[in-house]
Amino acid sequence: MLPYLLLLLISLCFCFCAVQIDKKGIRLHVGDHEYVKTHNLALPVFFLLLFALVACRAMSVGNDTLNYAYMFHTARKASLDAILHLDEEVLYHLLNWIVGRFTTDAQWLFATVAALTLIPMALLYCGDRKHSILKIVLFVNMSTFVMLFSGIRQSLAIAVGILAYFCARNKKPLWFVVSVLIAMGVHHSAFVLFLMYPLYRVRIKRIHLLLVVPAMGGVYLFNNAIFTFLTEVFDTYSDKYITETSETGAYAMLVLFILFAVLAFILPDEEKLDGQTAGLRNLMLLAVTLQCFAPVHHLAMRMNYYYIIFIPLLIPRIIDAASDRWRIMARYVTAVFCLFFVGYFVMDLVASLETGGVLHTVPYVPFWR
Repeated sequence: MLPYLLLLLISLCFCFCAVQIDKKGIRLHVGDHEYVKTHNLALPVFFLLLFALVACRAMSVGNDTLNYAYMFHTARKASLDAILHLDEEVLYHLLNWIVGRFTTDAQWLFATVAALTLIPMALLYCGDRKHSILKIVLFVNMSTFVMLFSGIRQSLAIAVGILAYFCARNKKPLWFVVSVLIAMGVHHSAFVLFLMYPLYRVRIKRIHLLLVVPAMGGVYLFNNAIFTFLTEVFDTYSDKYITETSETGAYAMLVLFILFAVLAFILPDEEKLDGQTAGLRNLMLLAVTLQCFAPVHHLAMRMNYYYIIFIPLLIPRIIDAASDRWRIMARYVTAVFCLFFVGYFVMDLVASLETGGVLHTVPYVPFWR
Protein backbone atom coordinates (compact mmCIF):
# COMPACT_ATOMS: atom_id res chain seq x y z
CA MET A 1 0.00 0.00 0.00
CA LEU A 2 2.77 2.45 0.95
CA PRO A 3 4.48 2.47 -2.50
CA TYR A 4 1.19 3.46 -4.17
CA LEU A 5 0.63 6.24 -1.63
CA LEU A 6 4.18 7.51 -2.14
CA LEU A 7 3.65 7.43 -5.91
CA LEU A 8 0.73 9.79 -5.49
CA LEU A 9 2.18 11.96 -2.71
CA ILE A 10 5.61 12.53 -4.28
CA SER A 11 4.08 13.30 -7.67
CA LEU A 12 1.66 15.82 -6.16
CA CYS A 13 4.53 17.57 -4.37
CA PHE A 14 6.23 18.17 -7.71
CA CYS A 15 3.14 20.00 -8.96
CA PHE A 16 4.75 23.09 -7.43
CA CYS A 17 8.20 22.60 -8.97
CA ALA A 18 9.45 23.34 -12.47
CA VAL A 19 12.84 23.45 -14.16
CA GLN A 20 13.63 26.09 -16.78
CA ILE A 21 16.56 25.58 -19.14
CA ASP A 22 17.57 28.51 -21.35
CA LYS A 23 20.55 30.71 -22.20
CA LYS A 24 20.73 31.84 -18.60
CA GLY A 25 21.30 28.27 -17.46
CA ILE A 26 19.20 25.90 -15.39
CA ARG A 27 16.76 27.44 -12.93
CA LEU A 28 14.41 25.83 -10.46
CA HIS A 29 11.00 27.44 -10.02
CA VAL A 30 8.93 26.71 -6.92
CA GLY A 31 5.48 28.10 -6.24
CA ASP A 32 2.13 28.62 -7.87
CA HIS A 33 2.90 31.06 -10.67
CA GLU A 34 2.05 30.57 -14.34
CA TYR A 35 5.34 28.98 -15.45
CA VAL A 36 5.07 26.27 -12.80
CA LYS A 37 1.45 25.60 -13.74
CA THR A 38 2.39 24.87 -17.34
CA HIS A 39 5.86 23.31 -16.86
CA ASN A 40 5.68 21.51 -13.51
CA LEU A 41 7.44 18.19 -12.96
CA ALA A 42 4.50 16.25 -11.52
CA LEU A 43 3.66 14.17 -14.60
CA PRO A 44 7.28 13.31 -15.55
CA VAL A 45 8.00 12.30 -11.94
CA PHE A 46 4.75 10.32 -11.77
CA PHE A 47 5.53 8.25 -14.85
CA LEU A 48 9.14 7.74 -13.80
CA LEU A 49 8.05 6.40 -10.41
CA LEU A 50 5.27 4.36 -12.01
CA PHE A 51 7.82 2.77 -14.35
CA ALA A 52 9.93 1.78 -11.34
CA LEU A 53 6.92 0.20 -9.63
CA VAL A 54 5.70 -1.69 -12.70
CA ALA A 55 9.17 -2.86 -13.77
CA CYS A 56 10.27 -3.99 -10.31
CA ARG A 57 7.14 -5.76 -9.11
CA ALA A 58 7.40 -9.31 -7.84
CA MET A 59 5.60 -12.28 -9.39
CA SER A 60 2.98 -12.07 -6.63
CA VAL A 61 1.78 -8.64 -7.80
CA GLY A 62 -0.99 -8.99 -10.39
CA ASN A 63 -3.29 -11.87 -11.24
CA ASP A 64 -1.52 -12.79 -14.48
CA THR A 65 2.12 -12.01 -13.70
CA LEU A 66 3.10 -15.64 -13.10
CA ASN A 67 1.32 -16.69 -16.29
CA TYR A 68 3.28 -14.13 -18.28
CA ALA A 69 6.53 -15.39 -16.77
CA TYR A 70 5.57 -18.90 -17.90
CA MET A 71 4.71 -17.60 -21.40
CA PHE A 72 8.11 -15.87 -21.54
CA HIS A 73 10.02 -19.04 -20.72
CA THR A 74 7.96 -20.97 -23.26
CA ALA A 75 8.57 -18.40 -26.00
CA ARG A 76 12.30 -18.00 -25.41
CA LYS A 77 12.78 -21.77 -25.78
CA ALA A 78 10.79 -21.90 -29.01
CA SER A 79 12.21 -21.42 -32.50
CA LEU A 80 11.58 -18.20 -34.42
CA ASP A 81 9.69 -20.18 -37.05
CA ALA A 82 7.37 -21.60 -34.38
CA ILE A 83 6.71 -18.12 -32.99
CA LEU A 84 5.90 -16.67 -36.42
CA HIS A 85 3.44 -19.48 -37.15
CA LEU A 86 1.32 -18.91 -34.04
CA ASP A 87 -2.35 -18.27 -34.72
CA GLU A 88 -2.81 -15.19 -32.53
CA GLU A 89 -0.96 -12.30 -30.85
CA VAL A 90 2.23 -13.15 -32.70
CA LEU A 91 3.89 -9.81 -32.00
CA TYR A 92 3.66 -10.23 -28.25
CA HIS A 93 5.21 -13.70 -28.39
CA LEU A 94 7.86 -12.35 -30.77
CA LEU A 95 8.74 -9.70 -28.18
CA ASN A 96 9.11 -12.48 -25.60
CA TRP A 97 11.35 -14.39 -27.99
CA ILE A 98 13.54 -11.34 -28.66
CA VAL A 99 13.96 -10.53 -24.96
CA GLY A 100 14.68 -14.22 -24.40
CA ARG A 101 17.72 -13.95 -26.71
CA PHE A 102 19.38 -11.72 -24.10
CA THR A 103 18.19 -13.08 -20.75
CA THR A 104 16.48 -15.99 -19.04
CA ASP A 105 15.04 -13.75 -16.32
CA ALA A 106 11.38 -12.80 -16.85
CA GLN A 107 11.95 -9.69 -14.74
CA TRP A 108 13.70 -8.12 -17.72
CA LEU A 109 10.61 -8.79 -19.81
CA PHE A 110 8.50 -6.92 -17.23
CA ALA A 111 10.94 -3.99 -17.34
CA THR A 112 10.97 -3.95 -21.13
CA VAL A 113 7.19 -4.00 -21.39
CA ALA A 114 6.92 -1.34 -18.67
CA ALA A 115 9.14 0.95 -20.74
CA LEU A 116 7.34 0.24 -24.02
CA THR A 117 3.99 0.81 -22.32
CA LEU A 118 4.70 3.88 -20.22
CA ILE A 119 6.80 5.89 -22.68
CA PRO A 120 3.83 6.52 -25.04
CA MET A 121 1.60 7.25 -22.04
CA ALA A 122 4.15 9.70 -20.63
CA LEU A 123 4.51 11.45 -23.99
CA LEU A 124 0.73 11.74 -24.24
CA TYR A 125 0.19 13.12 -20.75
CA CYS A 126 3.31 15.29 -20.48
CA GLY A 127 2.46 17.13 -23.68
CA ASP A 128 0.24 19.42 -21.61
CA ARG A 129 1.15 19.76 -17.94
CA LYS A 130 -1.67 22.03 -16.88
CA HIS A 131 -3.94 20.51 -14.23
CA SER A 132 -1.33 17.88 -13.43
CA ILE A 133 -2.90 17.09 -10.07
CA LEU A 134 -6.29 16.39 -11.63
CA LYS A 135 -4.81 14.26 -14.39
CA ILE A 136 -2.82 12.15 -11.93
CA VAL A 137 -5.67 11.52 -9.50
CA LEU A 138 -8.00 10.60 -12.38
CA PHE A 139 -5.36 8.31 -13.92
CA VAL A 140 -4.74 6.29 -10.74
CA ASN A 141 -8.49 5.74 -10.31
CA MET A 142 -9.00 4.40 -13.84
CA SER A 143 -9.02 0.63 -14.30
CA THR A 144 -6.12 0.99 -16.73
CA PHE A 145 -3.85 1.90 -13.79
CA VAL A 146 -4.10 -1.46 -12.01
CA MET A 147 -4.06 -3.16 -15.42
CA LEU A 148 -0.44 -2.04 -15.79
CA PHE A 149 0.55 -4.38 -12.95
CA SER A 150 -1.25 -7.45 -14.27
CA GLY A 151 -2.33 -7.43 -17.91
CA ILE A 152 0.98 -7.11 -19.75
CA ARG A 153 -0.33 -7.84 -23.24
CA GLN A 154 -3.27 -5.50 -23.11
CA SER A 155 -1.29 -2.73 -21.42
CA LEU A 156 1.17 -2.91 -24.29
CA ALA A 157 -1.69 -2.87 -26.80
CA ILE A 158 -3.15 0.21 -25.07
CA ALA A 159 0.22 1.94 -25.49
CA VAL A 160 0.20 1.13 -29.21
CA GLY A 161 -3.37 2.48 -29.24
CA ILE A 162 -1.93 5.80 -28.03
CA LEU A 163 0.30 5.82 -31.12
CA ALA A 164 -2.84 5.21 -33.18
CA TYR A 165 -4.39 8.21 -31.44
CA PHE A 166 -1.44 10.40 -32.47
CA CYS A 167 -1.97 9.23 -36.05
CA ALA A 168 -5.69 10.02 -35.89
CA ARG A 169 -4.98 13.45 -34.41
CA ASN A 170 -2.39 14.27 -37.07
CA LYS A 171 -4.47 12.92 -40.00
CA LYS A 172 -2.22 9.98 -40.89
CA PRO A 173 -4.72 7.25 -41.85
CA LEU A 174 -2.14 4.79 -43.24
CA TRP A 175 0.00 4.89 -40.11
CA PHE A 176 -3.17 4.69 -38.04
CA VAL A 177 -4.10 1.39 -39.70
CA VAL A 178 -0.56 0.10 -39.22
CA SER A 179 -0.67 1.03 -35.52
CA VAL A 180 -3.98 -0.75 -34.99
CA LEU A 181 -2.73 -3.88 -36.74
CA ILE A 182 0.35 -3.86 -34.51
CA ALA A 183 -1.86 -3.48 -31.44
CA MET A 184 -3.96 -6.44 -32.63
CA GLY A 185 -0.75 -8.43 -32.97
CA VAL A 186 -0.20 -7.81 -29.27
CA HIS A 187 -3.79 -8.32 -28.03
CA HIS A 188 -6.75 -9.38 -30.19
CA SER A 189 -9.19 -6.98 -28.45
CA ALA A 190 -7.41 -4.02 -30.08
CA PHE A 191 -9.62 -4.32 -33.18
CA VAL A 192 -11.93 -1.85 -31.39
CA LEU A 193 -9.31 0.84 -32.11
CA PHE A 194 -10.50 0.97 -35.72
CA LEU A 195 -13.41 3.09 -34.44
CA MET A 196 -11.03 5.78 -33.23
CA TYR A 197 -10.09 7.51 -36.49
CA PRO A 198 -13.57 8.23 -37.90
CA LEU A 199 -14.97 9.06 -34.46
CA TYR A 200 -12.13 11.44 -33.64
CA ARG A 201 -12.52 13.33 -36.91
CA VAL A 202 -16.29 13.90 -36.74
CA ARG A 203 -17.65 16.94 -34.85
CA ILE A 204 -20.40 16.11 -32.34
CA LYS A 205 -22.11 19.15 -30.80
CA ARG A 206 -24.84 19.56 -28.18
CA ILE A 207 -27.57 19.50 -30.82
CA HIS A 208 -26.44 16.04 -31.91
CA LEU A 209 -27.18 14.70 -28.43
CA LEU A 210 -30.83 14.54 -29.46
CA LEU A 211 -29.78 11.52 -31.51
CA VAL A 212 -26.78 10.32 -29.50
CA VAL A 213 -28.47 10.05 -26.10
CA PRO A 214 -31.46 7.95 -27.26
CA ALA A 215 -29.07 5.72 -29.21
CA MET A 216 -26.91 5.17 -26.12
CA GLY A 217 -30.03 4.55 -24.04
CA GLY A 218 -31.08 1.89 -26.52
CA VAL A 219 -27.65 0.28 -26.32
CA TYR A 220 -27.93 0.08 -22.54
CA LEU A 221 -31.48 -1.30 -22.54
CA PHE A 222 -30.63 -4.00 -25.06
CA ASN A 223 -26.99 -4.49 -24.08
CA ASN A 224 -27.38 -8.22 -23.49
CA ALA A 225 -28.96 -8.92 -26.87
CA ILE A 226 -26.56 -6.62 -28.75
CA PHE A 227 -23.50 -8.09 -27.03
CA THR A 228 -24.65 -11.64 -27.77
CA PHE A 229 -25.22 -10.76 -31.43
CA LEU A 230 -21.81 -9.10 -31.79
CA THR A 231 -19.95 -12.02 -30.21
CA GLU A 232 -21.76 -14.39 -32.59
CA VAL A 233 -20.63 -12.24 -35.53
CA PHE A 234 -17.03 -12.22 -34.35
CA ASP A 235 -17.25 -15.96 -33.72
CA THR A 236 -17.63 -16.50 -37.48
CA TYR A 237 -14.09 -15.13 -37.87
CA SER A 238 -12.39 -16.39 -34.73
CA ASP A 239 -13.34 -18.56 -31.76
CA LYS A 240 -11.41 -16.37 -29.30
CA TYR A 241 -14.41 -14.04 -29.09
CA ILE A 242 -16.76 -16.80 -27.91
CA THR A 243 -18.27 -15.73 -24.62
CA GLU A 244 -21.37 -15.99 -22.50
CA THR A 245 -23.05 -12.97 -20.96
CA SER A 246 -23.16 -12.66 -17.19
CA GLU A 247 -23.88 -10.04 -14.53
CA THR A 248 -20.66 -8.20 -13.59
CA GLY A 249 -22.01 -5.38 -11.44
CA ALA A 250 -19.96 -2.74 -13.30
CA TYR A 251 -22.47 0.05 -12.73
CA ALA A 252 -20.42 2.50 -10.64
CA MET A 253 -17.96 3.12 -13.48
CA LEU A 254 -20.82 3.54 -15.94
CA VAL A 255 -22.42 6.22 -13.73
CA LEU A 256 -19.05 7.98 -13.40
CA PHE A 257 -18.48 8.00 -17.16
CA ILE A 258 -21.98 9.35 -17.74
CA LEU A 259 -21.21 12.16 -15.27
CA PHE A 260 -18.01 12.97 -17.16
CA ALA A 261 -19.89 12.98 -20.47
CA VAL A 262 -22.59 15.30 -19.11
CA LEU A 263 -19.96 17.74 -17.84
CA ALA A 264 -18.14 17.52 -21.17
CA PHE A 265 -21.20 18.89 -22.96
CA ILE A 266 -22.59 21.27 -20.31
CA LEU A 267 -19.51 23.12 -19.10
CA PRO A 268 -17.68 24.22 -22.25
CA ASP A 269 -18.28 27.06 -24.62
CA GLU A 270 -18.48 25.24 -27.96
CA GLU A 271 -16.64 28.12 -29.61
CA LYS A 272 -13.66 27.56 -27.32
CA LEU A 273 -13.31 23.87 -28.11
CA ASP A 274 -10.33 23.04 -30.27
CA GLY A 275 -10.22 19.98 -32.50
CA GLN A 276 -8.30 17.89 -29.98
CA THR A 277 -10.77 18.51 -27.16
CA ALA A 278 -13.73 17.81 -29.44
CA GLY A 279 -12.09 14.59 -30.62
CA LEU A 280 -11.36 13.44 -27.07
CA ARG A 281 -14.97 14.20 -26.13
CA ASN A 282 -16.13 11.92 -28.95
CA LEU A 283 -13.90 9.15 -27.59
CA MET A 284 -15.52 9.78 -24.19
CA LEU A 285 -18.92 9.07 -25.73
CA LEU A 286 -17.59 5.81 -27.14
CA ALA A 287 -16.21 4.91 -23.70
CA VAL A 288 -19.69 5.44 -22.21
CA THR A 289 -21.24 3.30 -24.94
CA LEU A 290 -18.76 0.46 -24.45
CA GLN A 291 -19.25 0.71 -20.69
CA CYS A 292 -22.95 0.02 -21.27
CA PHE A 293 -21.89 -3.53 -22.09
CA ALA A 294 -19.58 -3.90 -19.07
CA PRO A 295 -22.44 -4.95 -16.73
CA VAL A 296 -23.03 -7.86 -19.14
CA HIS A 297 -19.49 -9.18 -19.58
CA HIS A 298 -15.92 -8.30 -18.58
CA LEU A 299 -14.83 -8.53 -22.22
CA ALA A 300 -16.59 -5.22 -22.88
CA MET A 301 -14.50 -3.53 -20.18
CA ARG A 302 -11.35 -4.93 -21.78
CA MET A 303 -12.31 -3.30 -25.06
CA ASN A 304 -12.99 -0.04 -23.25
CA TYR A 305 -9.48 0.17 -21.81
CA TYR A 306 -8.28 1.61 -25.12
CA TYR A 307 -10.50 4.67 -24.64
CA ILE A 308 -10.54 5.02 -20.85
CA ILE A 309 -6.88 6.04 -21.01
CA PHE A 310 -7.89 9.36 -22.63
CA ILE A 311 -10.47 10.42 -20.03
CA PRO A 312 -7.97 12.09 -17.63
CA LEU A 313 -6.80 14.21 -20.57
CA LEU A 314 -10.29 15.31 -21.55
CA ILE A 315 -11.67 16.56 -18.22
CA PRO A 316 -9.02 19.29 -17.65
CA ARG A 317 -9.44 20.50 -21.23
CA ILE A 318 -13.20 20.73 -20.71
CA ILE A 319 -12.64 22.76 -17.55
CA ASP A 320 -10.34 25.17 -19.39
CA ALA A 321 -12.99 25.63 -22.10
CA ALA A 322 -15.77 26.39 -19.60
CA SER A 323 -18.23 29.03 -20.71
CA ASP A 324 -18.59 32.27 -18.74
CA ARG A 325 -21.82 30.92 -17.28
CA TRP A 326 -20.11 27.85 -15.80
CA ARG A 327 -16.61 29.20 -15.10
CA ILE A 328 -17.03 29.35 -11.31
CA MET A 329 -18.60 25.90 -11.28
CA ALA A 330 -15.66 24.57 -13.31
CA ARG A 331 -13.25 25.69 -10.58
CA TYR A 332 -15.34 23.91 -7.97
CA VAL A 333 -15.44 20.80 -10.15
CA THR A 334 -11.63 20.77 -10.24
CA ALA A 335 -11.33 21.02 -6.46
CA VAL A 336 -14.10 18.49 -5.76
CA PHE A 337 -12.70 15.96 -8.24
CA CYS A 338 -9.18 16.25 -6.79
CA LEU A 339 -10.36 15.77 -3.21
CA PHE A 340 -12.84 13.02 -4.05
CA PHE A 341 -10.51 10.92 -6.19
CA VAL A 342 -7.60 11.21 -3.78
CA GLY A 343 -9.90 10.03 -1.00
CA TYR A 344 -11.35 7.26 -3.16
CA PHE A 345 -7.88 6.04 -4.13
CA VAL A 346 -6.77 5.86 -0.50
CA MET A 347 -9.96 4.13 0.63
CA ASP A 348 -9.66 1.62 -2.18
CA LEU A 349 -6.08 0.84 -1.14
CA VAL A 350 -7.17 0.33 2.47
CA ALA A 351 -9.98 -1.99 1.38
CA SER A 352 -7.52 -3.88 -0.84
CA LEU A 353 -5.33 -4.75 2.15
CA GLU A 354 -7.75 -7.58 2.89
CA THR A 355 -8.85 -8.52 -0.63
CA GLY A 356 -5.72 -7.74 -2.64
CA GLY A 357 -7.78 -5.59 -4.96
CA VAL A 358 -9.45 -6.60 -8.21
CA LEU A 359 -6.18 -7.77 -9.77
CA HIS A 360 -4.33 -8.56 -6.51
CA THR A 361 -1.92 -5.64 -6.75
CA VAL A 362 -1.97 -4.97 -3.00
CA PRO A 363 0.32 -5.32 -1.14
CA TYR A 364 3.02 -4.18 -3.52
CA VAL A 365 6.10 -6.40 -3.32
CA PRO A 366 9.37 -5.65 -5.16
CA PHE A 367 11.07 -8.54 -6.95
CA TRP A 368 14.06 -8.58 -4.58
CA ARG A 369 11.89 -9.53 -1.59
